[in-house]
Amino acid sequence: MLRFTAAKDFNEDVRGYLVLNMTPTNMFVNEANEAAEVLKDYPEMHLANSRVCDRKAHRDAWAESMTILKRKMIKPSKKSKR
Repeated sequence: MLRFTAAKDFNEDVRGYLVLNMTPTNMFVNEANEAAEVLKDYPEMHLANSRVCDRKAHRDAWAESMTILKRKMIKPSKKSKR
């Protein structure tokens, strides 16, 4: 925030935007909304309407060097575990 304030000293018209990143897609997890509330304390920055979400399926597939489709194809079904 300090750097943005310093930049504003050189250019009064500069506008700063914040994007929430790695927000959960689970509707029962409220962390992204809580973070948005905290960011209201910084009126010199504008909160973007878009959020970058964290998807567990993407994270798991990436960890195994696979695409989501490949991982879905080889993932054993719950019925076969019986």
